[in-house]
Amino acid sequence: EEWVDLCRASNSPYPERLTDRLFKAGLALPTESGWSFCHALFQESLERQAKEAGRWQHYHQTAAQVLEKHLDPDAPNRARRLGTHLLEAQAYSDAITYLWKAAKFHLGVSELIAFEEILDLVDTALNQLHLPEDHPWHWDQAKHRFQLAQKRYQFDDIMGEIERLIAWAEQLQDDGRIADISVHAATVIGDSGDFDASHQLLAKARERSQTNTEIQARIAAREARLYRSRGDLCRAEQAAVDAIRLGMATDNLGWVAGNQQTLADIRLAQGRLQEALDLLEQAIELADSQGDVSAKAMMINSRGEVFRADGRLEESLKAYEDARNLGLQLENTFWVATTSCNVGLVLLAMERIDAAAPYLEEADRMFRRGGKLLFALVSQAGLLACSALEEDSETVLTNFEEIQASIQQRGVVEMDLAMCLQLTGRIMAGREFYGVAAIILTAALQQWDRLGLAEHRDRCRRDLESAGVTVER
Repeated sequence: EEWVDLCRASNSPYPERLTDRLFKAGLALPTESGWSFCHALFQESLERQAKEAGRWQHYHQTAAQVLEKHLDPDAPNRARRLGTHLLEAQAYSDAITYLWKAAKFHLGVSELIAFEEILDLVDTALNQLHLPEDHPWHWDQAKHRFQLAQKRYQFDDIMGEIERLIAWAEQLQDDGRIADISVHAATVIGDSGDFDASHQLLAKARERSQTNTEIQARIAAREARLYRSRGDLCRAEQAAVDAIRLGMATDNLGWVAGNQQTLADIRLAQGRLQEALDLLEQAIELADSQGDVSAKAMMINSRGEVFRADGRLEESLKAYEDARNLGLQLENTFWVATTSCNVGLVLLAMERIDAAAPYLEEADRMFRRGGKLLFALVSQAGLLACSALEEDSETVLTNFEEIQASIQQRGVVEMDLAMCLQLTGRIMAGREFYGVAAIILTAALQQWDRLGLAEHRDRCRRDLESAGVTVER
């Protein structure tokens, strides 16, 4: 039908059964989206003839006009197809608008190869426009390249690039761009463990985006994560609810699903496991409806967290492995690191410590390379538990003190840290290093106290008493 409409719009006769003849001659093959040439030289010859006759640009302009009417506005490939045709038609500004829309879609579902291919097309269009170096579109393209490098952990100096983009946005005196990059910066800095600096950047973003619901939703989502990491679950819950409400106001179901997952993580920290599972089921259903495999991987991972907290360790391991496989398929380094860490943690909980170590080592390398120092605290705590089986007590204590100093400096409150520290303390007590065990178990108890999870707190107290420490109740 597209082909018929295109022939009609370009005043060309519709060639009956042309594709059948091409297939029969071995010059083309049917594909999922239509058909393609078998021989590049044949295709290049036809393209050259069209260009020499002055028809090439007109054909692509007409194709864009036909597709704009023909394609469903919500079709995932619409923006890319339109942008590609407009690029060949030399309508560069319009092409960039559609290509960036396509890029945003592919980034949102972690299709990084497609995202990079589209950015390369945008580079071609920008070069043809010969815009000044300080033009805002160059900033937008630099931000997209930054997001690609961030996803792939390809930065040697991620903070230097953030500072460059913030300074550039301020030079442009563009509140929207300043707010946008400030939220990105808050995410990176928050993941490194500097919560105060992250909150300051979010405050700056909020001030610059009072009427921008999309950015306000992103700010609320990031605040929910920050408050969750600090153990301030009341504020975390309110921020997550706000993020869901704002996501619904922008009709962005992907954001709604992502923030339902955040709220589920908060419910888990509150010990409300069934509510967490119910929220995750809703979020997975929404992510499926949007075709967002990356988000689904995160939600399956969170489901594994709930299963682990509920003692359903085999189900937890299966969920983590499923999420890890999706991360590998998507080439999403952060999610491979996160799920590898969680596979290691559940193996620790199963007391399969030798099997846990390789996963935790892999996660730790990835977290450190990507500047995710907050997440690296968990992988390091897991590795501490692994080392407690064989290392001398002085080495274990030294490594613990380094981890504990980072925890206290950042004010981190995290169930996984409490679990790893408690396991380390139990192992050291089992080896009769009671003094070291008491120090580490006391740190674990402080985490459980701040989390307010009474059942875990009581178990940790019993471990301390077994190590010869009397604990006030």
